[in-house]
Amino acid sequence: LSFPVNDCSEEAINKMKKKFLQNLKPFHMLLPGFICPAADSCLPENVRVECVPVPYISRKKRSTENLLKISFDVKLQPSAELDENVENSIDANSMNQILEEVLAVASENAREVYSIPSIQNPQINYRLEAICRAGQLRINDTCINCPAGTYKDDISDSCMDCPASTYQEKEGLLYCLPCPVGYTTYQTRSKSFRDCKAPCPPGYYSKTSFEPCFPCPLNTFQESPRSQECTKCPHGLQTWKVGSNSSLDCTISCKPGFYSDTGLEPCIPCDFGFYQPHSEQKNCTICPNGTSTRMKGSVGNCEVINVCEEQHPCANGSKCVPVGNDYSCICSLGYFGRNCEETKYYCEEDHCLNNGSCKVVPGGYECSCPEGFSGKQCEINIDDCQPGLCQNGGECKDLIKGYECICSAGFGGLNCEINIFDCGLDPCLNGGTCFDKLEGYKCCCPPGFTGVHCEKKLERNLCDTVQCLNGGTCESNETDFNCLCKAGYEGVFCESDVDECLNHTCLNDGACINGINSASCQCSILFSGDRCEKALPKEFSLSFMSPSTANYAIVQNTKRLYSITVSFFLRTNYDEAMKRPTPLSYSYYDKEKNILMDNALTFYDTRGFIIYIHGEELHTGVKANHDFNWHHYALTWQRKGGKWSFFVDGKVAASGDGIGTENYMWPGMFVLGQEQDSLGGTFSTLEAFVGDITEFNVWDYALSENEIKSLPLMCGYIGNLIPWLQVSNNVHGNIQVSEKVDLCSSKGRCAVKNCNCLYSIKGNSDCSKRPVEDCTPNPCQNGQPCIEGDAYSYCNCSSGYDGKLCDYDINECQENNGNCSHFCTNTDGSYKCGCPENMTLSDDNHTCIDTTFCQVNGQIILDGQWWMSSCQECLCEKSQVICNDLQCSFIKCHPEETLMQFPGDCCPKCVSYSFCFVTPNHTVTTFGYSQLQFTDKCSYTLLEDCVHGHFSVRLDGDSNNLKVYQSCSVLQLNSTGEMLLDEENLVSPFKNDLFNVQSDNSSVLLSTHSGVYIQSYSNGEILLALPTDISKHACGVCGSLQEYNVQRHVSNSTSEEKNCILKLETDQDIFVTNQAATYPVNCLMLWIILLCFLIR
Repeated sequence: LSFPVNDCSEEAINKMKKKFLQNLKPFHMLLPGFICPAADSCLPENVRVECVPVPYISRKKRSTENLLKISFDVKLQPSAELDENVENSIDANSMNQILEEVLAVASENAREVYSIPSIQNPQINYRLEAICRAGQLRINDTCINCPAGTYKDDISDSCMDCPASTYQEKEGLLYCLPCPVGYTTYQTRSKSFRDCKAPCPPGYYSKTSFEPCFPCPLNTFQESPRSQECTKCPHGLQTWKVGSNSSLDCTISCKPGFYSDTGLEPCIPCDFGFYQPHSEQKNCTICPNGTSTRMKGSVGNCEVINVCEEQHPCANGSKCVPVGNDYSCICSLGYFGRNCEETKYYCEEDHCLNNGSCKVVPGGYECSCPEGFSGKQCEINIDDCQPGLCQNGGECKDLIKGYECICSAGFGGLNCEINIFDCGLDPCLNGGTCFDKLEGYKCCCPPGFTGVHCEKKLERNLCDTVQCLNGGTCESNETDFNCLCKAGYEGVFCESDVDECLNHTCLNDGACINGINSASCQCSILFSGDRCEKALPKEFSLSFMSPSTANYAIVQNTKRLYSITVSFFLRTNYDEAMKRPTPLSYSYYDKEKNILMDNALTFYDTRGFIIYIHGEELHTGVKANHDFNWHHYALTWQRKGGKWSFFVDGKVAASGDGIGTENYMWPGMFVLGQEQDSLGGTFSTLEAFVGDITEFNVWDYALSENEIKSLPLMCGYIGNLIPWLQVSNNVHGNIQVSEKVDLCSSKGRCAVKNCNCLYSIKGNSDCSKRPVEDCTPNPCQNGQPCIEGDAYSYCNCSSGYDGKLCDYDINECQENNGNCSHFCTNTDGSYKCGCPENMTLSDDNHTCIDTTFCQVNGQIILDGQWWMSSCQECLCEKSQVICNDLQCSFIKCHPEETLMQFPGDCCPKCVSYSFCFVTPNHTVTTFGYSQLQFTDKCSYTLLEDCVHGHFSVRLDGDSNNLKVYQSCSVLQLNSTGEMLLDEENLVSPFKNDLFNVQSDNSSVLLSTHSGVYIQSYSNGEILLALPTDISKHACGVCGSLQEYNVQRHVSNSTSEEKNCILKLETDQDIFVTNQAATYPVNCLMLWIILLCFLIR
């Protein structure tokens, strides 16, 4: 296309190319009989926009100096029914159709780019060129398929014959298909799979050497495949079967007295009592009963003889027994065979197992077994495992001449008698604290480290416990975090939506709508624009100058309608054969039936209006093009009864009922100037409107006949659903918008003070009301109130009803299933949600939840199941969690027991205690009533749970600080009186699930969840108590008193561990028993303290 223009700047060229590409992007240039390739959908390619000077000769006739040239390529694929000669398949009408569509788009773009009301028609040049697809040859602009039996070779650009062993049944392909493995073809250029034949295998032949093949006859053979004949056997030789594939099959026949399965060599002589007088036989003839032959291989001569006496066939001292004309040998021990000719040596068969030695004895053999085995063949391994041999739960494994104890975790030694001290090698890294357990050990890691051995440095990331909301991202260092909020959000966790309306002013009474990082203005009916700054024209008309699919105005309806009124003025005298000008169409997608209704409400063919309502065709006989004067048209429809009326200039031209009684006007698209074949699109030039339209309005109810009579009398009425003013923002194509309307100048403008008059509206007045004549009596249905206003009255419908008189029940279930998660049931004025079996409604009355389980802290708990949570008994009952405080049962303790409640426990229990006492000079009285003394510089473990690793009590000899571990949480009591919990300062009294701490001026009393009680005095004395059942397996100085256990719990940085132990009174033992009177006193003191602690 070439447009004459003046401006040839690069900016104008680029702008034109950009708009041309944008407008053609959704454009499908379809021709009859052609289809679009799926890959590019007929989109233009290689779009080029350039500016060239007008030739000198042509310039004299033009006022412009340059030509704006637009060129592009479009690929179309002819459908199967078209002739392969593409140029002959596109007729002139088809080409004119596509040129007309492109011209409309290009002209509109050029007019907008150069800001001119019109532009001269361009010069149009086009060329059709056939583009052959793969597998075709181009000959004289015609694409020819390579025939069957050939393939297209792109290198030589020719059709090549399929080679041997391949074929091709179809035309126009780039390859040939291979025959199955072992098959081939007689010749090249094979066209069918049936041409693939298998060659004859060895032993077979045919005239073609291919199947069908025949087996070689008797006395012939063929050793090679793909043969046309078989070879005869040498003279005197023969075969015993057909299809012989080897010369070795040619052999001589058996002579008389001999036989074989085939009658040919190799042959077997006839046995005693049998004979064969003929050659080439497959069996021998048995002698008559009571007779036999004197030799094997007999050809006859059956006689009455005693084989056992005359032949003596049984060897090695065996006994011969005559059996008819045959015999049987009874072999001596150690021999076998028909004639007992074979010897059996038992010891050669390895009867003795496991290296046992074999000895032949009369009647068989005897085994001499090695140590550890028994049995006739030394097959039994003697079990060396005895009950109780492996201790501490060890499992005994029997071995050859011995056993092996597989010890339980934490034990070692030959018989698992040794409890392994797993912390001996200091396995905990980076300052981790090791706790010995019955099964291994446990490392409690210092802050900043983790892992089984505290080997991993823990990169502290506070973001692991922080959730930034609304798409925010978290960043942190070791002390703080920060949520980086997405635009439009603020707050510590990005929890607040920024009020964008604070800096967004809406003009002309527009209302600001806050969005995400944006704000928009909801303008009054008289204004538009981002800030409602643009006053909409109160009067204007649309002039559709040519029948082009590019010319239309489109307005969206977002409401589901139970009734409707459309009204507009129109003038046209356009009359062209085969054209069906359509001034108005409405289409929607029916969500209930899942179908597109493209003729939901259509004014079709101005030459004789056909009205479509919900797809039903109504012929009115009204001609809208009989003159070029303004005429008013209106249509009303209501679902109840399906009543409809068509008005021309305020008078009823046609009416009826029964249309769309089960339908709604679903949300959809109103289009002026085109008939829709899809939702808001797919137009045709045959149905494009030519003429003028003004004052198009839509109401969401059916106006009465009296109300419609007033509409043609003047301009300025507005629809409460779609007002005419809003159409001006949605005009497309080359439509002339005129703000001076001669119709309104002559008819005048409405001045009635009601909701339907434009000139009575001020600011953001509500124009959605549907006026009724009077509230007395109340015309509103379904118990809805009637509101009397200053200018008019109306029915105030609740959310469950709609319509001018609230006479339509809204089916909420049709929109997003009423927001119900499962079942939705419509009711009068409302709806209700329902659930399937084993589900019930949650508190929001919309969401169904499963009653077969409860979800607590991410865990699934089945219905009817009980569990404990924070000293409460909880029950899952029909998806609801019901918890009650735990009721502790009454317990009566024995005289030697005390009722105690440990930290973290819900109920008290009866406990008897064992006691340990540490003096200021580091003398320790243990649970076993032994006394030990250590030097001042020694650090040692007083108590430790060596089974589970739950607790440990450790004393530092240098500082006299006491550390109490419970489940890797450490409470430190310093000699200065300071208390720390996990390196954080602690103030007494204190209580959590692990520790309970109380203090006064002279001491600190603490207890742990494991039952450890400690009284630490300011003078350095320490009293410890532990439940007796736990103390039995407690390690440490107070607990287990084996020598190696004491040594492993005592350490000194400058000397050997043994140097920390001082012997008392005697050198005979490292442990000194001294049950002086001071010990019972100390125990009594601690016992009284514990009781006082409980009383507190």
